[in-house]
Amino acid sequence: MVEIVHEVRKQLIAKIDGNVTYNSANVPIYNFTPYNQATPFIRIYTTDQIENFYNSSSYMLEVNIRIDVVTSFDGDSGGELKANQIMSQVLNLTRTRTSGYIDLSSNNASVTSVTNQGVTYNESFEKDRTYVIGNLDLQFQIQLL
Repeated sequence: MVEIVHEVRKQLIAKIDGNVTYNSANVPIYNFTPYNQATPFIRIYTTDQIENFYNSSSYMLEVNIRIDVVTSFDGDSGGELKANQIMSQVLNLTRTRTSGYIDLSSNNASVTSVTNQGVTYNESFEKDRTYVIGNLDLQFQIQLL
């Protein structure tokens, strides 16, 4: 059995990078967010990987990935709209049907399903900034061949 989560994130980053914009500017995506990164940006990370089935010839893994859309505003001048618009683009790229699944064949694996486990939005306040963070939880069922 292999650790497949890195490859899942790598493939998702490749799908999103350069394909999500806000006000005609690309929204950067990170696995690790640089210090003092300006908003908006997208962050992707693994929440867990679970072996949920195996037999003598293969394993089935459940891989849970979170994609955060991070936006901010001066004071209380903003809202969720910017995060909603960016999240919509992320969803269109990542929550696809079979023909659009990420390709893990070079790792002797294949995605059998992708499920949107939900999108939530949270607000936080820091001095004179309001942050709105959209969280998309995706669940991948992956067969290791």
